[in-house]
Amino acid sequence: MKEKIKKMHKYSDQIEVRVRGIIFKDDKILVLQEKGKDYYHFPGGHVEFGEELSETLIRELKEELDLKIKNYKLIGAVDNIYNALNSKHHEINFVFHVETENLPNDSNESQIKLIIIDLKKLSSTNVLPHSMRDSIIQWKKDGKFFWITSDINGVTQKHF
Repeated sequence: MKEKIKKMHKYSDQIEVRVRGIIFKDDKILVLQEKGKDYYHFPGGHVEFGEELSETLIRELKEELDLKIKNYKLIGAVDNIYNALNSKHHEINFVFHVETENLPNDSNESQIKLIIIDLKKLSSTNVLPHSMRDSIIQWKKDGKFFWITSDINGVTQKHF
């Protein structure tokens, strides 16, 4: 049974490479929530084989939110190992600050809801991974590039 559950998630036992787009509007930030889930995440998705990070960012934000990107800048990386669905996962997130031509009212994907959160409430909001959320809060204050690792036990290390 454990092996069956493990195979249910197509990224079990693989390293997932992802991009995340961080979009601010005044003193607010855009996040997404899968319907039925009690957590949020930043827009973005998996890098496809042969695709550049910038291509993935543009494709994913277009697919999820129908966004047209004006500018983007790599602001950090988060190496995150965690448990979900009874299996270990390992994702490497490249985090971009994104300026857009438009802000959507909702997601293009029926299972995903768009949420705008006040930056003052972000630290107490269940945005995963928490190490990315916390690093983005700090980046908004100091503008410094971040590189974070989080291990399976939730221990986070800042590299600079």
